[in-house]
Amino acid sequence: MRGALDFSSWQSLLTTLLGLAVVTLIMVGIRLVVMQTVKRRREGANRQINERLRTLIAAYKTLGGLFTGDLSVDPAHLRSLAAQAGWRQCPVQSGGAASATRWRPRCPT
Repeated sequence: MRGALDFSSWQSLLTTLLGLAVVTLIMVGIRLVVMQTVKRRREGANRQINERLRTLIAAYKTLGGLFTGDLSVDPAHLRSLAAQAGWRQCPVQSGGAASATRWRPRCPT
């Protein structure tokens, strides 16, 4: 590396500075090409994300009317309604399997 920078005469100084300028321009050019490639990839990914968001927004706008207004069904769970009414959970015998249960006012004996 010591021999690459020669300042012994004006011609060698000019040649050294010109060589450094050429190398710098080549490196800047490589950096710009890499930056453009990365930018193009990022823009493609952003376009894909934006398209997905547009689709989701359109779906929410379409389905938005379904979630407003009065509900035709009570959203409370059957278990909480039965507990408020004082009902009990009774086992149901069906075909020899006693794993199922039902809420009833009175369990049959």
